[in-house]
Amino acid sequence: MFESIEKYFRAFGGDLVPYYRINKAFLPLEILLKFIKRELF
Repeated sequence: MFESIEKYFRAFGGDLVPYYRINKAFLPLEILLKFIKRELF
């Protein structure tokens, strides 16, 4: 988010809340992705 926009929305009193996601892929695809995109896993 842009800093100026973030400051505007935070002025309303909102807090940053992390949302976690878990994705499960087909096992061979998951293994392939782990080799190709190692920095994401």
